[in-house]
Amino acid sequence: MLCFSERLVIEVDGDTHADAAPYDARRDAMLRQAGFRTIRFTNRDVMQNIDGVVACISFSLREKEGAYAQHGEAEGAAAKEKGVAA
Repeated sequence: MLCFSERLVIEVDGDTHADAAPYDARRDAMLRQAGFRTIRFTNRDVMQNIDGVVACISFSLREKEGAYAQHGEAEGAAAKEKGVAA
């Protein structure tokens, strides 16, 4: 899942995904350079702990909002509108 407004990529990895770690690392680096954050969950997390997955996503979004708050409300809001990471 991709959320452009929050510059956030959420991935759900299957059981056979373990062999893809080198690919994921390269792709994560490319996404970071483009200003995106990646959060990764396993299928098991989603199926057995959806509340924990939602809490983790929510925390990630609040953490980003906290970064904007460090610059002051007006400056943080302007940065968010421009998609600038604080």
